[in-house]
Amino acid sequence: MKLLLILLPLLLQVTPSFSVCDLPPDFWCDHPKIALACTGSLKYCDEYKAARSHKPLKLRLAFEAGCPDSQQFVVYRLFPQLLSKRELLPMVDFKALPWGLAKRDYENRVRCHHGARECSGNRLLSCGLLYYLYNSEKAGKLLNCFMSSMMYKAVPERTMVQCMERVQTPPEAQASILHCAQGSQGDDLQKVDEIETSKILNNPRFVPNIGINDHSHIHMQAYQMFIGDKVRIWNRTLALIAPTHTPPSRCQLPPDFWCSDPVFTQECYNPTGCSSYYNTIYGRPINLKFIYDSNLKHSVDYILHYLKPHFRKDPKVVLELEPAPTPKCNHKDIRCQEHALQECVASRIQDPQERTTLLLCLLEYRNTTGGMRGAWDNRCHYLQKNFNSNLKTSVQKCADSAEWETYSVIRAESHQLKLSPDPKRSDPWLMINNHSLNSAQAYQRILHYMICLWYRGPNHDRDSCWRCSYEATHC
Repeated sequence: MKLLLILLPLLLQVTPSFSVCDLPPDFWCDHPKIALACTGSLKYCDEYKAARSHKPLKLRLAFEAGCPDSQQFVVYRLFPQLLSKRELLPMVDFKALPWGLAKRDYENRVRCHHGARECSGNRLLSCGLLYYLYNSEKAGKLLNCFMSSMMYKAVPERTMVQCMERVQTPPEAQASILHCAQGSQGDDLQKVDEIETSKILNNPRFVPNIGINDHSHIHMQAYQMFIGDKVRIWNRTLALIAPTHTPPSRCQLPPDFWCSDPVFTQECYNPTGCSSYYNTIYGRPINLKFIYDSNLKHSVDYILHYLKPHFRKDPKVVLELEPAPTPKCNHKDIRCQEHALQECVASRIQDPQERTTLLLCLLEYRNTTGGMRGAWDNRCHYLQKNFNSNLKTSVQKCADSAEWETYSVIRAESHQLKLSPDPKRSDPWLMINNHSLNSAQAYQRILHYMICLWYRGPNHDRDSCWRCSYEATHC
């Protein structure tokens, strides 16, 4: 104990030197220590900050008014996650491009992917969204209303009138928008949307398709599933990077995509760094460790109803649970007794997956007859990987004595040294590949999406991550 207290100030002064970078690029600019460990310097993150500081994220959506996948994206994800959130709108320069996979025939007539009804809807949206060009809140409401009605085969012109009334568009403006859609102005706006769409749609060509800061890539498309969360995260990352006098680079993309394409890598980072990262993580499951307090209902609910169904049997993930150290509590309190039992199980089982299996069992059956102690005696101790009949009694004796407090004190002191670069600040606390980052906590509800994007290994196609969700008709 005394030795730990003596060494603590010295250890905290040392910058961790990770021999390899095994954190996904999403986190590379979230802390100076991580930036140094993963990119070798602060240069790349500083240049990204200088290039993007005080600029909204430029988000472009290539879509079609009559496309079921486009309709579902707007109505079920884009609007509720982003366009309806007033606090997020200033962070985004959003533009919807209603053209999609439309083509022109030899007479320059537009042929829409889903027929004439879609062409009419595209033109109406081009005109309606132009009117609300400087009112992003009403533009979002108009887009959502229109696409929602189009899901049910509504007549485009009638739908636009109803939606304009819903967002309180002045009568003269309504007439102007309808006139625009029927005349040459509608033609001109569609030409603009056609040109901008061509900058987004690459191979494979499909809609909905998003472009970020004048770039597009298949790796970006899975972000349709959680775009609102990512806008918050990207904005926060830029705020975390300390102001410098570093001149901006050409880098306009968040670190997530620095290794997605050679062009992005040249603009933002370097090929050697990306190769080193991929070689380090290839074939390695992602370790998700959660430090939790079993007294907190929301933490236990999260573990049982989110983590367990999503990751318990996922070969791309090693799920690890660790009870939060609680060295001092009232031994007569049932909650203290539960802490003691979990501490003893955690200290005696060295294999992370086996330990997690036993802790999950204790949490899941703590409310049955006999409480957590009964769960251990009657059910959970049987789940050992290599059954040892002595473990049941050993854990009981540990929990009934002061032994568990010693373990808890040791682990609490260990956390002060090992939870780096950020200490635990909330519960449950997520660590990714044993890195403790405050920024990682924002991913707790979207981890099931992220694992597919973060993992690299045999028989895993990152390009296909969540494609059957954001482009359901493809499947």
